[in-house]
Amino acid sequence: LSTLPDVPDAPMAPNCPPEGVTNASLGVLVAPAHDNGLPVQEVQLQVWANGLLKIDNVSAPRSNEPLQVSGLLPESTYQLRSRGTNSLGTGNWSVWGECFTKPTPPKDEPPFNFLMLALVLAGVIVCLLLTGFAVWKSELPKVIAPRLRRKKVEDVVIED
Repeated sequence: LSTLPDVPDAPMAPNCPPEGVTNASLGVLVAPAHDNGLPVQEVQLQVWANGLLKIDNVSAPRSNEPLQVSGLLPESTYQLRSRGTNSLGTGNWSVWGECFTKPTPPKDEPPFNFLMLALVLAGVIVCLLLTGFAVWKSELPKVIAPRLRRKKVEDVVIED
């Protein structure tokens, strides 16, 4: 009895090692399928999220390197399946694997701008000083507190 070559068997579920995962991409490792007598030439991958097909038939030559899938959303769950192709055709899909993208890193808060605070406080102080000077030069103090007003030289009576 001899065994005739056939399409590859369904591979194991794809997985995503942590070092290949970012907030927008996955580095997916596809476990090798039994080649059934002919080498696997290509690997196909499907990516699903929330029951919807997101990426169909990402294809790459068979290698031990992770297959890069980009354009994904941060902090999301994706279901993946893969299959192999040889010169006789394409094998069955693997069982589902699940991978997660990382959250978006927090943005750095801009440093507190002490220069802007100093300029605003200086502006407020200048406004208060100019307002005080304007009130002092006006007739308002004479109306509000006539006894406290400054006396002019001609108002002063000198008694002998």
